[in-house]
Amino acid sequence: MDNILQEDWSSWIRKYPISLNIRDFEGRPTMSTVIGRIDFRKHVLNGKKDELDRYILYCYERSLYNIHHVSKLSGKEFVDGYLLLNLFGYTPQRHACLACMPSWVKLIQNYERHYPQSVTRIIMINSNLSFSFY
Repeated sequence: MDNILQEDWSSWIRKYPISLNIRDFEGRPTMSTVIGRIDFRKHVLNGKKDELDRYILYCYERSLYNIHHVSKLSGKEFVDGYLLLNLFGYTPQRHACLACMPSWVKLIQNYERHYPQSVTRIIMINSNLSFSFY
């Protein structure tokens, strides 16, 4: 994982771009992406699960690097940021199928193990009722 930022992720970034240019009113960095574009099921069935999992780790690392970079530029010490997830196109069949669950579990485990408290708030837009919070 030490060299993950130096690896060539250009094909994944073209297919599933992330944005790191958004800031909140305090200048805190925000990473955003459209989760609905990523066809988890297709990648799992095509044997690309490990590559997808690694791309998600790349996104984590890139976001964390961005938080530190913004801190240096702004003179404010940020240790966390926001995560803006656009769920447009999300379907349980493509994103929450039984074969996809290990990827989701790994994503959460990696976040808890390596990136705890790096996200202030997760904001989901275009979510359906399965993601409603009360």
